[in-house]
Amino acid sequence: MALVNRVSRCLDDLTEEQDRLVKEGWENNAFNQYVSDIISLHRTLPDVRSRG
Repeated sequence: MALVNRVSRCLDDLTEEQDRLVKEGWENNAFNQYVSDIISLHRTLPDVRSRG
């Protein structure tokens, strides 16, 4: 399952406080600051470049 789908599902079950933070982030930064803040900076991403 793609990360976008997982995040979308999580956003359906937000508390009022979390929903407020999402809306505030969009208003202040024009992106989802809430999700950006909860994604770990220390993560591994696969190398999807083709060989050759």
